[in-house]
Amino acid sequence: MRATRRSSATADPSRLLKERILAALELALQGTEGPQRMVDVLRRLHAHSVEAMASEVVSAIQADREQRAGEGVPQRFTLKVTRNRRLQEVLISRADGVAALSPVEGRVLRKTPATPERAPTPSSEKKLPSPERQRSTPKSQHTTMVKHLLKLSPTAFEGVIERLLVALGVQEVVRTPPTNDAGVDVRGVLVIEELMRVRVAVQVKRYAGNVSRPDVQKLRGSLSHGEVGWFFTTGGYSDGARAEAQAHDRQPISLIAGLEVAELLIKYGVALSEGPA
Repeated sequence: MRATRRSSATADPSRLLKERILAALELALQGTEGPQRMVDVLRRLHAHSVEAMASEVVSAIQADREQRAGEGVPQRFTLKVTRNRRLQEVLISRADGVAALSPVEGRVLRKTPATPERAPTPSSEKKLPSPERQRSTPKSQHTTMVKHLLKLSPTAFEGVIERLLVALGVQEVVRTPPTNDAGVDVRGVLVIEELMRVRVAVQVKRYAGNVSRPDVQKLRGSLSHGEVGWFFTTGGYSDGARAEAQAHDRQPISLIAGLEVAELLIKYGVALSEGPA
């Protein structure tokens, strides 16, 4: 009896990861308008059960663009680098026709032909939204949500973030004792397709102002080995806090500001209270 011949080829893990990232990007960028910040793209990928670093996302997109350019097929994604004050930021969008930029040096790697602009038709020229549409824009919804969050007690806001973590797919979510929490309010485990378990430490601040550098340093100082940090606030972050979170020689911490918190709560339908008042 002739033995069945088995292929010795094995799947390339890096190639499989790139394929997963690209497939998840297609879903994550659906319904978005304009370039998206890398931190937002990474959060959207997490929501689609894909854990990836910024460098891996950039590498996957660049490889996809090179392959499509060689095949002569339309591009799917665009990379662009901007500078916000002293911080470099990578933007990703589905639109094409602009230069693809290096995420490190900001230099042009390749020019892609711009899509010819069509002459505007009478029906598409400067349509002003109705007052009803203006009142229901996503930004106004997010602003209203932040106002509601600011009315909650700090403990109640922690509960909201706890429920959001569950909606994002974090398991084993546990709130730390309210006293002497050492900079961590909630802990959990992000399970990625049963292939990887990432321990998450979360700090929650119901602030109207900006979170400062010492708050971010306190969270980082409480991280155990292999644990990642997430910071949620109803306010914003000072330049020092953002610089501290993105320091190259330290473990990165994800910062989620008020409007971004509101966007996630609305997207995942998280209630502000556990039940009827």
